[in-house]
Amino acid sequence: MGTLLNCIEMIPEKLEKIVKHHEHLFEQLESYIDKKEISRISVVASGTSYNAAMTSKRFGEHTLNLPIEVIYPNTFMHYYNEHFMQEDVLYVFISQTGTTKLVHEAVKRARDRGLMNIAITENDQSPIAQAASLSINMGTDMEEYVYRTIGYSATYTTMILIYLYLKSLEGDSINSHISDLENAVDHITGIVDETHLWYDAHAGAIAQFDKFIFAGASDLLPVAMEADIKFMEMVPVFTNTFEMEELIHGPQNAFDQSIGYFLLSKKAIDADKASNIAEFILKEIGPNAMMVGDAEQGGMNMNLSFRSRNFYPLEIITVFQVLAYRIAVDRGRDLKQRINGSVTKYIQKSL
Repeated sequence: MGTLLNCIEMIPEKLEKIVKHHEHLFEQLESYIDKKEISRISVVASGTSYNAAMTSKRFGEHTLNLPIEVIYPNTFMHYYNEHFMQEDVLYVFISQTGTTKLVHEAVKRARDRGLMNIAITENDQSPIAQAASLSINMGTDMEEYVYRTIGYSATYTTMILIYLYLKSLEGDSINSHISDLENAVDHITGIVDETHLWYDAHAGAIAQFDKFIFAGASDLLPVAMEADIKFMEMVPVFTNTFEMEELIHGPQNAFDQSIGYFLLSKKAIDADKASNIAEFILKEIGPNAMMVGDAEQGGMNMNLSFRSRNFYPLEIITVFQVLAYRIAVDRGRDLKQRINGSVTKYIQKSL
């Protein structure tokens, strides 16, 4: 078993394979969707799978002009309005292991109603893959660690390709989007190296923070949510995430010098707002604000020159995957060991 960093370093190779073989995915989708009318896409997922689906939502909605909702499986099974379940809705169920108990129940609920249903897992023989009308392999090749890094990036990429297939049905060329996706994938290895250099320069300051807050806008918000989860489960440390505008409402009342603030920024996505919030923190709270993206340089900020026009989430999440690993190791965490494994005595999330 290699290190979790080795898993992160494998992400470009996994994604290259997924993108290279997208025609096979398209053939699967064509054989199942055929000429079915789709008025909405509903994705049911939890944890990292939920965050990946949420990250892809903006691109999907703008590209297809269709509403896309992302729902937690517990909500879908117990609190979702069943009148919203219609024949022209495409349901996508995501579980990396293919054994998430509530996702399995959700797949069967949609299937037994005769509704369109697709499962995305890493195991074609898993219960969820077997239960769905169409099973898509996310291409992670059975990720070793439960702290999903390959899984997030592979799920996001798979969702993007599903949206591109649906776009191709309109007769539009998707070649430029495929090239743009490849640009993001090709940049990941370089970002891993840049992140190591950034962390080496700022490890002393990072060590002083005992909590972290993440903020982002648009499709950077679910990226921030994924960064949040990675820090919480890997370091582990208390974290929280806010939409960029919401950060300056109630949450700012709890700001203090013990918190590290990561502000995810990109030109044209609330970059000025992120810069102003960072300035407020630096001048009024302490030297704790770190902007990550292409909109600001200097201080503890980490500047990224995004190579992808649309798929920059794959680029920026790499920073936080590496940082979560480095901080966890520096704080003595053995990532091969789970914490609070006894929770399964009280509640089961897997089949």
